[in-house]
Amino acid sequence: VKSNYSFIVGDKLVSCDTVDVDSCGMKGILITRLFVPLDLRGKGLAHQALHDICGDADREDVALYINPSPYVGFDRGGLQKLYLKFGFVGKMNGFWERPPKNNCN
Repeated sequence: VKSNYSFIVGDKLVSCDTVDVDSCGMKGILITRLFVPLDLRGKGLAHQALHDICGDADREDVALYINPSPYVGFDRGGLQKLYLKFGFVGKMNGFWERPPKNNCN
């Protein structure tokens, strides 16, 4: 799994950062940041980034972790709904886990 997933839409950068984690009951990849500029939200860009990350994690057979923390203009409920679509489930201390799958939605 790459440490950064980013692409440019117009003159705006959509980015997602990851780090390897092996502590506090987590072993796999932690998504530390998923950022879509405010004016580009609702266009499926976060979905595209998560799709790419999930695909790589599935190919490498590693779990993913994320902490749904909204940026300005996005609510926690919306983030949780997005993460549920990708198979993340609530775990501990606010982190959600997604075990590796055969394919990513």
